[in-house]
Amino acid sequence: MKSGVEAELEATNAKKDLAESQLKAIEFELQTLLSKVDSLQEELCKESALHQETAAKLQKLEIDNSMIKSASQLQKATIVEEFKINKDKQMAIAASQFAECQKTIASIGWQLKSLATMDDFLIDSGEPLLIQ
Repeated sequence: MKSGVEAELEATNAKKDLAESQLKAIEFELQTLLSKVDSLQEELCKESALHQETAAKLQKLEIDNSMIKSASQLQKATIVEEFKINKDKQMAIAASQFAECQKTIASIGWQLKSLATMDDFLIDSGEPLLIQ
């Protein structure tokens, strides 16, 4: 038979073994959790870097878009102004040509009146008109 002290020592050793076993399990769980924390921190750093890269790309695209819009508006204004100038030039040319046509029509009208007057004169004089 075992004495009370030996039984108590065995019980204490059993408790110690159980505590050491639990400590090892907790240490293993702690290492697992620390490993997961490290992994999550690495992932967070990667995501943060990716976010910064994406934000920089977005800012560049917004700047590019703004520059393209400005250039487009300037080009549109230039084209509209050139169109107006060209239209004004064409209107001036057309007005000049119209004035020339009016002069030509007036001249032809005057020549027709002159011919009519000459015909009237020749008819009144009774002499035949000789065309050479």
